[in-house]
Amino acid sequence: MGCKYACTCGGFCPGCQSYEKEDYCGHAEDYHDSIHGHENLEKENYLSAMRDEYEKAMRDEYENTTPTK
Repeated sequence: MGCKYACTCGGFCPGCQSYEKEDYCGHAEDYHDSIHGHENLEKENYLSAMRDEYEKAMRDEYENTTPTK
């Protein structure tokens, strides 16, 4: 982990007066996304993938339980 602002500055961390330690791994990336209006992008992608996985599981279950003629 490094500086919270690592993804939004020039990357000259040694001696930087704006240095602020990340609260968690990926904090810098989250901060970058938030200032560029992408706060929910990762969440939206995750939810979309989960929805697709759920729909696939339901289709597979339906196909495996439907009587064949």
